[in-house]
Amino acid sequence: MSTTSSPPVAKKVPHQMEMIGDVRVDNYYWLRDDSRSDPDVLAYLDQENAYIESIMSGIYLVYIV
Repeated sequence: MSTTSSPPVAKKVPHQMEMIGDVRVDNYYWLRDDSRSDPDVLAYLDQENAYIESIMSGIYLVYIV
């Protein structure tokens, strides 16, 4: 099955963290949203969900009990 849609690409927002003198940059730190209320994070997750739904739309799930 082929699809013409592409997966969403998360934007990169550099966030520096320092621990024990070591500096690390996490470009996807903005996706951390413990309160589940950041409009940018929610919009990105909606895009991811729509993408996976379009990819999986042709697949039938079979439950074996």
